[in-house]
Amino acid sequence: MDRFAEWYNEHRPHSALDDRTPNEVHAGVELPEPIPFRAIESIDVLIDIDKQPYRGDPSLSVISISVARKEAA
Repeated sequence: MDRFAEWYNEHRPHSALDDRTPNEVHAGVELPEPIPFRAIESIDVLIDIDKQPYRGDPSLSVISISVARKEAA
C-alpha cells in the first residue's frame, strides 16, 4: 500500500489538479507553458521519451516526456 500511495501522490498526474501530482500542488509547482504553434507553421520538434523502472521494479515505470522546438541552424 505504501508503494501505491507514493506513486499516487508523487508520480501520477491528476486531471482535477490540472495534471499535477498532489505533491506538486502542495509544493506550489506550476507546469511549464505549452509551446504555441499554428497549424500552418512548419516547425521541427524534438521529442524525448525516457522510461525507467521505479526503484528497480519493472512492473512500475516512470516515464518522462519532454517536447521542445528544434533550434534553427
